Amino acid sequence: MSQYHETIDLYGDVVVALTPATHPLAPWDQDLEEIQRVLAEDQSREYQPPDEQSPSPASDALQPESGPVGNDPAQGVHSDNPPPRQLRYLVSSKHLAVASVVFHKSFSGPWREGNHVHPDGLRHVRLVDFDPKALSIVLNVFHLKHHRVPKHIDADTMCKIALLVDYLDCHEAVASAAASWMPRQKTVYRDRREVVIWVFISSVFGHKAIFRESTRAAVVDGTGPFRTLGLPIQQTIVERIDAARIQLLNTCLASLDRLIAALRDDFQRCSFLCDSIMLGALIKNMNAHRLLRPRSEAILADLSVSKLKRIVETFKTPF
Repeated sequence: MSQYHETIDLYGDVVVALTPATHPLAPWDQDLEEIQRVLAEDQSREYQPPDEQSPSPASDALQPESGPVGNDPAQGVHSDNPPPRQLRYLVSSKHLAVASVVFHKSFSGPWREGNHVHPDGLRHVRLVDFDPKALSIVLNVFHLKHHRVPKHIDADTMCKIALLVDYLDCHEAVASAAASWMPRQKTVYRDRREVVIWVFISSVFGHKAIFRESTRAAVVDGTGPFRTLGLPIQQTIVERIDAARIQLLNTCLASLDRLIAALRDDFQRCSFLCDSIMLGALIKNMNAHRLLRPRSEAILADLSVSKLKRIVETFKTPF
């Protein structure tokens, strides 16, 4: 049995050891308020190049493959939990360094994991919390193994690839393959989770049309603050989506308020009786859906622009 999960380059000089992610990708839960608060704090930290952080090119995710550190000989030996399973990929350092800014700095800088040669004669780096299939695709793209790269992939797999591309800073190397994976027709989003995924994918790969579609869906169909679902979506994008949603929702509600004021205060539109009937009907309809001023924060938090449109379309008329 091969010691490698996949041999990308038969004559490779680097082993990439992956500890796969065990958590689900971008879980959607209606009770995510506390999780969202924590994720919002994470989103406030912008990505920093490896040489601007600690003497490790990739913080916790790209690390030297090594054993326990410390003077206690029992450290790391006894544990209630089994050690995480690692998948090993045999690759070429030259291909990795050309494709990825992170790998280039790892192999060319003073980093231990980039220069340390292990007893097997290879350099080892470790990736944590990424998807094995996504990593295989990215590494095969790096090594120009196009016959191993799928022509079509689903949204979740593409999101997992985007996570790697964003982390490894290898956008240019994967751009051609990513363009072939993008949908050719307008995307129909099954749910709001899929909207979030496509906002992230399109922002990583710079696909303007899908980015416009997905952010528009987030603005029109979203309720409350935009949920990143743990994806590293730029904070500026999140803020713009939230601002646009609030502005559009307030504009729609203000139109209803102006219509009430016009029927109440302005010159007659048809007759006093007609205007009075229309005014009463509008007030009753808005009151039934708790849309009259002052509006509670709870109502606004659960209200999307598309939902407001559907509500108005169901307003009853007295005629």
